[in-house]
Amino acid sequence: MTSPGWKWEKSDRYGFASSWSERHAAHASGLGTFGLCDGLITPRGKAMRCGKCIKRCPADAITREGGHDKGKCHDYLGNVTEKYIESRYGFKTSPCGLCQTGVPCEAGNPVPGRRD
Repeated sequence: MTSPGWKWEKSDRYGFASSWSERHAAHASGLGTFGLCDGLITPRGKAMRCGKCIKRCPADAITREGGHDKGKCHDYLGNVTEKYIESRYGFKTSPCGLCQTGVPCEAGNPVPGRRD
């Protein structure tokens, strides 16, 4: 993300996307697989897998059929979490990450050997 060539883009096929992705390079290098919300899961974990993240997502932005709805997630971050943090703490940030904690893949890949 610190590369001058990195930028957010809106793709008709993928929704929010970037011009460069370290996680795709890591996947192509054999370092992990992707979970439902497009996050890279390495042998040490990442979190988005096994469907537990679906129930943890306050924006309802993850489904088995559709995976990660980036637009819905982005809207929630901008309209809910960012506004809450700014009003409560006086600075802008858009945190969430609930789908990445309290799930089987938080600290490891629960499906060893799977690389799809």
